Amino acid sequence: MTGNERYFGVYIWAAIFTVTALVCLAVGFQMKRGGLSTKPIWWFAGFMVLVGAPQFFFHLWSAVRPEPAAASFAGEKEIFGNDVDPDLIRDVRLAFGPVFAEASQARMGVRRQTGESVIAARFADSGQAARAVAEYLRFIGAAELARPAAGQGGTFAPRAGDVIVARAVGPWFVVWSGASEDRIAARQREVGLGSGQEEERFSKPLLAALVLLLVILTVVYFFKGVAWAGRIDPESTSPPISSAKLEARLEALNLQRESDGRWSLTWSPTPARRQKMALALDAASHTVRATDYLAANYSTAASVDWRSSSGIVFFQTGSHNRLKQPVIEAVTAAGWRWQPVVWSAAPSWLGWLTE
Repeated sequence: MTGNERYFGVYIWAAIFTVTALVCLAVGFQMKRGGLSTKPIWWFAGFMVLVGAPQFFFHLWSAVRPEPAAASFAGEKEIFGNDVDPDLIRDVRLAFGPVFAEASQARMGVRRQTGESVIAARFADSGQAARAVAEYLRFIGAAELARPAAGQGGTFAPRAGDVIVARAVGPWFVVWSGASEDRIAARQREVGLGSGQEEERFSKPLLAALVLLLVILTVVYFFKGVAWAGRIDPESTSPPISSAKLEARLEALNLQRESDGRWSLTWSPTPARRQKMALALDAASHTVRATDYLAANYSTAASVDWRSSSGIVFFQTGSHNRLKQPVIEAVTAAGWRWQPVVWSAAPSWLGWLTE
């Protein structure tokens, strides 16, 4: 890959972070002016960092790390070895059409005694060399039969009378022919190439563990962070009032007592839409847990099928705000905590995660 291609992922994530920061600043400024809490902005910014930072640093590490195995070969003589007959080394750039179009050199050497061959082509970087592997296999019609080599590394493909293994080694493209895959693996060891499979066995479990850890952290952060961002603490440090007095205040705001003991407020922002907010009072922790519902298949002539909304609405305008804000203020003024519920159907043992 060229320098710009190597840094492409870095540029993309840098742009994403820049745009996200500008949007957060603009929205946060408007929320601050409107007297709203900026906790949702901080939560969203943290979520973007948690998701994007590992990818940004992975792309950065991939871009700045040394080319893998780039120093393995100082020249084609090290690839050919001493057994290749110098009289049987030929330039093959024209023989393979576009495969070596970007190569500065491409020559094939043959072992006179065994007839085994090796092609070495030098490219500008490892990206071009890796692409040449796929181009070469397509050119000789072996792409459909190709598979990862079971020996040292590279891509294996059978031919009519022998087998080949093609491999990118830093900026070098190398393809060996031989009687068997094991024989080619031995020739790779002769020129000092390590086993690609050993590296793979080490990296894949480690990568899987890191990805799993990141997923767990992201899920925990999402639910705990959303609950924190939507939470409104009591307005004062005065002792909270009793649940009976708080219920009286809710009743005065025209909330209705439901059969399950919760208090609810229902409204219709449009003729075809009906919404409900249900409040569950927890006297032990002085917390009011609020869940939003939408009416499914609502009509004035039919019974209402309420379905809980997904996630949390951090702030609203219009009739939503005019109806809900007095309830929130009544709860926090009473010394109780307002806690929107992220996941209304969460099992009890996941309660710590959802608030």
